[in-house]
Amino acid sequence: MAFLFTSTLLIISLAFIAIAEGTGDRNASASSPGCMQVATLIHIGEIRPAKANKPGVQNTLKMSGNAQIFKTTQVTLQVDGQEPCTVKINNGETKCKITGDELTGKLIFKTEKGTEISASFEQAKLFSENKCVIELDTYNKITHETKLKINGNNFMIKKKEEYLDLQTLPMKVKPFPNGILAEINLAHSYG
Repeated sequence: MAFLFTSTLLIISLAFIAIAEGTGDRNASASSPGCMQVATLIHIGEIRPAKANKPGVQNTLKMSGNAQIFKTTQVTLQVDGQEPCTVKINNGETKCKITGDELTGKLIFKTEKGTEISASFEQAKLFSENKCVIELDTYNKITHETKLKINGNNFMIKKKEEYLDLQTLPMKVKPFPNGILAEINLAHSYG
């Protein structure tokens, strides 16, 4: 039987798949590509308000950072109902067809190993003077914390320790005679 227990309503938090997979250090994370770890985007210090976007000027997306640490990381800005915009680290900037000031969607970081960080946002002002500038700073291999800036504001991606308390879920458990769980029937659907 396959079990899938995932949920976290994220306003500005991240589904974080160990960024260390793209750092070139095989010991940096026990995660393999496709294994998702959940983390949160935490703001550090003061928030600088976004500057007004100029009407009629196309928005741009730029990402920079230490290429030795983050290798070929790329980011995709995906806004609900609009064409996604993708740029690779230290590869200049790219023009986006994304319009609007308060946006809802995802920032999706992808490493050379295929691992992803997906940051959901709602009504966020990601463009300041028609630019969204993301600067990846450091990655701590022990704590799995990444420091970055978005439009000059300091953030940290911190691994979130999630667990599922099976006692709080309405379910019926049928054990095999040897005590191994054979079947779990959930009383409700989770999604």
